[in-house]
Amino acid sequence: MGSMLLALALAVTAASQDPPAPPIVPREWLAVRRVDTIRSRRPFRTDGVFARHLVDPSADPPKEGDTITGEHGAGTGETVTANENGALGRSFGYGFTELEVEAPTFALARLQGAATLFLDGEARGGDYYALGHRGVPVELTAGVHRIFLTGARSAPSLRFEPVEEGLVFAAWDVTLPHLVAGSEPAGFVGASILNASRVATGPMTVEYGGRGAIAAGRVDVPSGIVPLGSLRVALPLAGDVVAPDTEHVVPVTVRDARGTERLKFELKLGVVAASERQQRTYRSEVDGAAQAFAVLPPHGESEGPMHLALALHGAAVHCWGQAGCYRQSPDFWVVAPNNRRKFGFDFQDWGRRDVYDVLGEALALSGVERSRVFVTGHSMGGHGSWHMVANDADGFAGCGPSAAWESFDTYSGRPTSALSDVWFGADNSSRTLALIDNVRQTPAFIQHGTADTNVPVEHALMMIDALTKAHGTFEVRMQGGAGHGFGNGWLEAFDFFRGKSIPESPATLDFTTADPSVDARHHWLRIEEPLEYGVNARVRGGRATEPDRIELTTTNARMIAIDAGAPEVPGLVVDGTEIALADEPRPLWLERVGEAWRIASTWLYSGMSKD
Repeated sequence: MGSMLLALALAVTAASQDPPAPPIVPREWLAVRRVDTIRSRRPFRTDGVFARHLVDPSADPPKEGDTITGEHGAGTGETVTANENGALGRSFGYGFTELEVEAPTFALARLQGAATLFLDGEARGGDYYALGHRGVPVELTAGVHRIFLTGARSAPSLRFEPVEEGLVFAAWDVTLPHLVAGSEPAGFVGASILNASRVATGPMTVEYGGRGAIAAGRVDVPSGIVPLGSLRVALPLAGDVVAPDTEHVVPVTVRDARGTERLKFELKLGVVAASERQQRTYRSEVDGAAQAFAVLPPHGESEGPMHLALALHGAAVHCWGQAGCYRQSPDFWVVAPNNRRKFGFDFQDWGRRDVYDVLGEALALSGVERSRVFVTGHSMGGHGSWHMVANDADGFAGCGPSAAWESFDTYSGRPTSALSDVWFGADNSSRTLALIDNVRQTPAFIQHGTADTNVPVEHALMMIDALTKAHGTFEVRMQGGAGHGFGNGWLEAFDFFRGKSIPESPATLDFTTADPSVDARHHWLRIEEPLEYGVNARVRGGRATEPDRIELTTTNARMIAIDAGAPEVPGLVVDGTEIALADEPRPLWLERVGEAWRIASTWLYSGMSKD
């Protein structure tokens, strides 16, 4: 049954009686080389084509021979011909074409290998990594349409696949859990529905289940789907105990407010044994969508405490494949978050939120103590490991970055501009070296191949040097002559992790936060507000015995809090200001007024991303 993989049988909507209309394929294009740094992380689009042709919808279209000047010089538009499937045989910075349509139609704009389609000035997302997405709904009215493509990762392709007006089941974008033999169905089924029309659906009802072990259920969607929009609906599973070696079909019917059937399709769920690798799902509070994670349960008799390793995947790797990189161990649960997608966002921002959401699910499933949670990962997930401990120095008992890069600045670089300081400051949580005093507090097992051409070994050497200077605790496994992927180094990492745990309420602390909305709490101390946003805030200190009090020094902190768990002492000194604790309750909020500190009359609470 382990070979069943995900059993993602994507039963399509009820078969249409008419054959599908042939795709509409733009063939003749103007293409200009990359003259701007389009793909870099920046807050505002500044490229020449956008400024000249897309900001103003009435601007003249490009012509062959036109020259565009950007950050990297000038480029001239050249003619490029797509093949009958819409594939362009080369990469470029921007592509432009005009498409004449005789009869109006709704279609799925299927852009692969590029980031963005501008159809008559309106932006639509593409299948940047060519994962097989069939496209997003658009309306092609009769007449001439202006089309721009940008953000090409490789040689892109574009075609418009006509669909009937109405709802479309996006069978290529589902999130399905395994059913576990001997247990009742759990988790959520995620399905994507597109509205290929110019009319909002209004309130909808999604009915599902009622067959086999899956109980009948219903989810109301009061907001419906906007015109040319999409919805990822999460359907909670319940039902009877699942028998082994079975397959379960989940029928799904979408109805409008009048009860009229608008769409019907089926999904299939596979069954695995409780001892096997399995895909599970949860419902994200970010957008209400079902999200996947993979679990590899322990196997065998454990002589010591149980541990939990969060395994963060690399780019293009699904959580299922990441969990499959490990062998079962008697004392480790391996749980792989999916970063919301195979690429996600480098386990930062919403990717970091996914890690914490999955951790909550994993702790409830496994029963492992929170103090024995570790984080490891490879490549992008290796950077994720550094990122997690840099922004949660009391959150993990150890980390195991493999083939990891340090930050965007040192890995891929990004452009500078008049607003660079502001932009970089807003992104301080991704700058690992600037948070090295947090990182050094988590024992690290660092692995890298010396011949890695994807993430050069210099990234590991950079972190080793920084941790050495910061007096961090770490071990290193350099794989001589190895490239980006190598061996079973996780076995040694798990040996390194065993016996370690997160300390409870230490007497002294050293805590830096890039942003309290990312990480505000460190053991019994919180930094609620900095003096200057975009600049790291730091608090150091702890219990002093003569006299018996807490002594703290701060950098760029305006409001802090002392939580329960802090040493029970009669006095407190913050940056030289003495504060009597006496009967003050915990938590106790303190604010800076000028150069002095006082007990705050009002309070706030941060750290939502971690808590």
